[in-house]
Amino acid sequence: MNAYDSIKQGLKEAIEYSQEKLDSNRVTIHKRHVLNVNSIRSKLKMTQKEFANTIGVDIQTLQKWESRVTKPRGAASTLLKLINTSPAVMLDALSKSKKSACHF
Repeated sequence: MNAYDSIKQGLKEAIEYSQEKLDSNRVTIHKRHVLNVNSIRSKLKMTQKEFANTIGVDIQTLQKWESRVTKPRGAASTLLKLINTSPAVMLDALSKSKKSACHF
């Protein structure tokens, strides 16, 4: 199947699914996980300033993420996912890395 046929088939299946004409057991729906940065910060009971300093971003960047004007990408996204999964471990690691950082 070439790319055109594959896209055409996918669109056909999406339309059939939306019209409930396609068996839902045959369909795989991929949902992209959206980070809720505000929720992550709130669970840690940190202010925006404290959280921004902890993860090493500008407070305006954090505010844009929380208001969903922009979204974290790359390393920031990975760091937030790790904090969300294992907050105590990550916060401990971040505090240790800040203490051992060299200042010139």
